[in-house]
Amino acid sequence: MSRGLRFAPLAKLVAALALMLAGCGGGMDGTGAPASPPPTLTPVTARGVMTKGSVILNGTRFDDSKATISDDRNRGAAQLANGMVVRLRGRSDEISSGVADLVDVENEVRGRIQTIDAAASPQQFTVSGLTVSVSTGTVYAGMTDFAALMVGMRVEVHGLRDAAGVLRASRVEAVGVQEGLDELRGPVTNIDTVKDEFTINGNVLVRYTGATFRPAGAAEADLKTGGTVEVRGSLTGTVFTAAQVDIEDLEDRVFQGMQGDHEDVEGVVSGFSTHPGTFKVGERNVQTTAATTFEEGAAAQLKNGVLVEVEGTVNTEGVLVAKKIEFEDSGDN
Repeated sequence: MSRGLRFAPLAKLVAALALMLAGCGGGMDGTGAPASPPPTLTPVTARGVMTKGSVILNGTRFDDSKATISDDRNRGAAQLANGMVVRLRGRSDEISSGVADLVDVENEVRGRIQTIDAAASPQQFTVSGLTVSVSTGTVYAGMTDFAALMVGMRVEVHGLRDAAGVLRASRVEAVGVQEGLDELRGPVTNIDTVKDEFTINGNVLVRYTGATFRPAGAAEADLKTGGTVEVRGSLTGTVFTAAQVDIEDLEDRVFQGMQGDHEDVEGVVSGFSTHPGTFKVGERNVQTTAATTFEEGAAAQLKNGVLVEVEGTVNTEGVLVAKKIEFEDSGDN
């Protein structure tokens, strides 16, 4: 750094060195104190319900100004909104801020409401065979509230599923036919490659003759019992005619943390038996240890059906080892 200053007068040399120190994270912060160096950002993957601004996910504010947004409705960063469930890959300071590189919008269903149960507790409706429950925290878009829902209304729903497969809605948005094909996400059963059929969510028959498989390179052979898929097409009664079948395990690989990466995930606990132990949060395998800390609750409150946020590190087996588990208020759910 000193080569261009070797023969400079002393005053100019001092001034130039001061500017260089400021540009390298040294210098002063305007109060006479040394300026803080920029934080070190480490790789992070995350999934959960976002809040706008840019993307606030599991307590971390990610700058999404240069992120690549993946969404079947071709929405960009400006159209990301409160209550959407997203997957994210980026970098963070592991405290409160970060930078998003990739953001994938993950709604669970888009289709017409079939039934409404306002007397249930919590209140529920069904869309494309999927039971959806709402809470005081559910965000409504294009409508005022639950009372505005009507049988036959077309909606797109985001949320987190419980162990029974009920979708706890974080966002319910009224949509028109111009805003994408019918869409349904869920686990696969009853695969019949002769008839080009399988069942999704246990109650909807998917016919995929002529459908395109995604991501690139995916094929019928990638259908696995218990694996998660997302189908796009049209639903008539209980039969979904698919134009596209997305193999989620393949599509989501880019969002899977590598060994040593920091990871945050929000979801409902299932498969829990004991702590320390291994169970699922949403679709993620999580392991607690004696060093795991708990916020907004105690270890004794960890059980199936509770909504939590897990922060930790991915181990050599690809399991998220929990450093911290925070219990979350799930509203009326």
